[in-house]
Amino acid sequence: MEILIEEADSIKEYLEHWTKAMADVYWFTNPSLFDYVHEEIVEEITREFNQPNCMHLMAISQDSNEILGVLKVRTNEGIATLGRWEPAVPAKHREKNVGEALLEKVLEAAKDGKMGFSPPECWRVAKLKGNVAGFVIAFMPSKTKYQPAHGVIAELGVFPEYRRMGIAQLLITDAFKSIKRHGYRYALVGTPKTNTPALNLYTKQGFVPVFENVFLQKIL
Repeated sequence: MEILIEEADSIKEYLEHWTKAMADVYWFTNPSLFDYVHEEIVEEITREFNQPNCMHLMAISQDSNEILGVLKVRTNEGIATLGRWEPAVPAKHREKNVGEALLEKVLEAAKDGKMGFSPPECWRVAKLKGNVAGFVIAFMPSKTKYQPAHGVIAELGVFPEYRRMGIAQLLITDAFKSIKRHGYRYALVGTPKTNTPALNLYTKQGFVPVFENVFLQKIL
């Protein structure tokens, strides 16, 4: 299948297909307390649409013109952040390399300098038998006198069908190499305390806790 990547023409169009893509995600229709909330993310997408530092991409089938998936990317001071739980692709299209095509478009834009400073060595994808299996994005914040120079693993993702194959470990190791090539001795990564799989992964890669935030609740 040939897939074309274009920017959405309107917020209505983007949200329509984002909603279809998210329909089978566990939190979308019945979120738990302090989990992702559909209405909040819709407000965020709407607020950022047409902003100069945002891209709202859609994957389109060249055969049928059907929208296969969407991806929002926001940039800030050279750092690119993907939309939460994106690329968003309906379950029926997830075997068609839709998410991969969207991510490759983002990487292309980053390498062309369209999204600000983003060294190519800090952006990596893992491929298995020619298919994109996962990705990692790292960056190095500006040096300050208050913190040691360090790199940050900003985004790490492995598609569900390729998990438990050691791909995430390989991506992190590659990110370490990129950070060290810039002369930095420290790397940071963050994840919620309840994300046990991610915590286990990062611990195996040598990360140790340095601080944590605790959110408290009180019914008034």
